[in-house]
Amino acid sequence: MLSFAPLSSWLRQLGVSSAGRYRSASSMSRRAGRSVRPMLESLETRVTPSSGMVAKLTTSQLAIDYRAQSEIVVEDVSAQLEGIENPGKRVTAILGEINHLQEEIGQLRDHLSLDPQSLTPKQLRDLDKQLSGEMDNIVHDIQHVIRDLARGGDVSVPVPNTTTSLSLRAALGDVYFAMKSLATTHNLSKLPSADIVFAGEAGLPGVLSH
Repeated sequence: MLSFAPLSSWLRQLGVSSAGRYRSASSMSRRAGRSVRPMLESLETRVTPSSGMVAKLTTSQLAIDYRAQSEIVVEDVSAQLEGIENPGKRVTAILGEINHLQEEIGQLRDHLSLDPQSLTPKQLRDLDKQLSGEMDNIVHDIQHVIRDLARGGDVSVPVPNTTTSLSLRAALGDVYFAMKSLATTHNLSKLPSADIVFAGEAGLPGVLSH
């Protein structure tokens, strides 16, 4: 329900008194336009946020490509490591971390499949916070695996249908760059395209080639 006290105060600021004094209609219109428009714009921004993690991850083609390619690289790396015969304890432990990372990225994708138009403003703000937290966790976990590989030695990942392999540490480094950029960069326009970022993983199935 509207409060009349603020309205009365607002009218007095426009020069209207309870005794019936008035300003010209054109003057009131100009002043009211200056006073009300910023208030409405501020309210609209709060109710329908034009920015945030949901908007960034779903409306930017670069963000969509970064997420998709990151997920593909992690999935392909996991599949190749699972196919290694007698992988040993170290590779098995690394594979467990990769699989956990794969689950996190998959969960992020599922949450981004929600239609923002079907959410209330509060639900949208909550989803923004949740996605920000998930992105931070993914970045942290990628960094953790990279540090493990730096301490204990890199792992070679076989490239399908070839006799070559790629560095797991380098592949995760590219995924880290992509996800870290999405988590912390507000202006994505200056970032390199996904095919450039993941050029080193172009031999994996589904990865964009430059």
